[in-house]
Amino acid sequence: MHENTYHRLSEIELAEVSVEMGELHSPHGFTPGVANIGQQVYARKFTSDYMREMNRSVTWWLTRWSSAE
Repeated sequence: MHENTYHRLSEIELAEVSVEMGELHSPHGFTPGVANIGQQVYARKFTSDYMREMNRSVTWWLTRWSSAE
């Protein structure tokens, strides 16, 4: 529970938490080219095939909507 402030993690605490999170969410290791849990989450959420398709289709709909008369 935090009340109006958060504890700023030291570099050692941050490294420990990162290792724990990596082991919890990527028990079989990270994707090749990924060094830590932050990069793994970014790659999964923003560079996946699904996300590329969502971006393509939203762009198509926005272009269609903005050119409608």
